[in-house]
Amino acid sequence: MEFSTKAIEQTGKALAAEMKRCGLNYETDLYEAENVMREIQRQVSQRGLEMFLEETDKALYEAQGDVYAFHSFRPAVLWSTAGKLRIRRRYYRVKNEQAEERKGIALLDQAMGFSAGEVTPSLAELLALEGISSPFGEATKKVEKFLLFKISKNTVRKETEVFGALQAELERELIRKSQDETWLQERQRIQAGKEKGRIYGSVDGFMAPLREGWKEFKVLAWYKVEPSAHSRRKCPTNEIGVQKTLQAKEITYHCDKLEPDEFGKLLWATGCQRQVDFYEERVFVGDGAKWIWKMVELYYPDATQILDWYHAAQYFYRFADAAFINKSDEQSSWIEKTKAL
Repeated sequence: MEFSTKAIEQTGKALAAEMKRCGLNYETDLYEAENVMREIQRQVSQRGLEMFLEETDKALYEAQGDVYAFHSFRPAVLWSTAGKLRIRRRYYRVKNEQAEERKGIALLDQAMGFSAGEVTPSLAELLALEGISSPFGEATKKVEKFLLFKISKNTVRKETEVFGALQAELERELIRKSQDETWLQERQRIQAGKEKGRIYGSVDGFMAPLREGWKEFKVLAWYKVEPSAHSRRKCPTNEIGVQKTLQAKEITYHCDKLEPDEFGKLLWATGCQRQVDFYEERVFVGDGAKWIWKMVELYYPDATQILDWYHAAQYFYRFADAAFINKSDEQSSWIEKTKAL
């Protein structure tokens, strides 16, 4: 989206003038100046969004004609990425033909996809992203640091759970379709040829604390690889076991608290989503857990299975204990050389 250069220039001058009016000058360090500018921008965005929504509501009123009967103006409060918005929008009455009564509606809410008293879609997305990567209490602190206003821990929890429920519903529908023979046949017909190249899958399990105690979750990732640019190499070049020439890209993750048989359906369903079965080559990298390789063998029997370096290397110490009578420098040297190989 392109914006008016003239409008941006004028807005920038107005913001700079406001900073000077607040007393900022060459004695102010950049940290303070930048944070003052951020707060001014937040308040400008807050008011700008309020004005935009109210003007949009007016345009809706003028465009809808006599379809709805205007009833009154009603206030609404929304939490957005710019802070709390307070607006007045038109409220209408719509005749319900079955019940012979009039039902209330706010056209603006319906047209722009929000509910009064809730958070905006953009803020909801941000809160959910923080909520899945940090404990809710910690997430609120991060959000306040970035957005310059407080959001409660419960709000972060709620939005994270909403997104989780949506994702779960999408995955259930994907599993249902991927088990349907007609859908699979149609998918096979539509797909023209195979995807070129190779795609990777990784599967693992981990323990997580829940209210009812520690439970095992299973997680999978689909990804491709690409050559790693020299400028992106952050690991020491002499570190054994570190991949220095390739890096993952286009990663998608899926996680659930399921038994292996049920998780296998998710593996297949998400694989259908990524067109895994149409690639020329499939490679799975994982630890030595039997349930993983049985699942891979069932759904992708022609895939290359690779035991990851870390879990393979764990066995070298047992081999060394059996092969060398004394724990000597020779033993340590063999372990390091074998790891490198």
